[in-house]
Amino acid sequence: MSEIKLQASLVQQKLADLKAALADFQAGNPDSGSGQEMLDVQAKINDLNDSLNNLIQDYQQMALQHTEAGRDAVDSLENLERTVANMIIGLK
Repeated sequence: MSEIKLQASLVQQKLADLKAALADFQAGNPDSGSGQEMLDVQAKINDLNDSLNNLIQDYQQMALQHTEAGRDAVDSLENLERTVANMIIGLK
């Protein structure tokens, strides 16, 4: 019978790396223009930047939720692995 060994520390480290990368990821803040002389192009760029920032925030929130769910899944798998191991030991 083949055995699956969970490498929880490796998974936890990768999830922590993802969380750190998400915290560092931001879009640049473009120049706000020169008052009355701001071109339509600059206004469109600002709108795009706002949309991008909203998208980044939504992605960060979703990815953080997924990393937490991943951590919970790893914890559950560790607990299950311990329980099964204890049951096997009890059967011997």
